[in-house]
Amino acid sequence: MLQTSAEDDFYTAGTSGMSNEEADAYIRRYDDVGLDPGRDGNRNGLRKHWVEFGKEQGRNKTVETDLSDEEALCYYPRFDDT
Repeated sequence: MLQTSAEDDFYTAGTSGMSNEEADAYIRRYDDVGLDPGRDGNRNGLRKHWVEFGKEQGRNKTVETDLSDEEALCYYPRFDDT
């Protein structure tokens, strides 16, 4: 499990471009990161992971969830330019 450190404090919502909500969504989506956002300081650790590794790996930090198969089937006929 990743541990947070003093250097993680550099990775705030402002410096990383990742809000608290996005950090929470990031760990729900990628539990292999190994940090629990509920513990103090871990959001900054999540931000650090996203900046240093996640962006390059193409990981998604957005709060929105991926479409389910059913949602995708409904979406496509409505927006045929996709």
